[in-house]
Amino acid sequence: MPDCDTCRPKLLEENFETLQVWQLVENQVIVGGMGTIIDINIPAIIDVMKIIDVEDEKQCLMNIVNAFRILNAEEQEDDSSQPDFASPEILMRK
Repeated sequence: MPDCDTCRPKLLEENFETLQVWQLVENQVIVGGMGTIIDINIPAIIDVMKIIDVEDEKQCLMNIVNAFRILNAEEQEDDSSQPDFASPEILMRK
């Protein structure tokens, strides 16, 4: 089995709080007709940021929304049924 510390991209320190929030809200989505995922639930993000006392809430919110929208767009291009929001790699992009 490979050593994940060497094969996985390193999480940037400034994204640690964002990852914590992401893991708690990744499935909090707004769903439209026929089960289409429209967007992430921003009030859910705000509530979690307040609960865990995120230092820079504005930056965290933008990171999560941008990551979600990138993943959602990529999944829609692939014509997949549902995006893989469990993957935190998007937070490691700079």
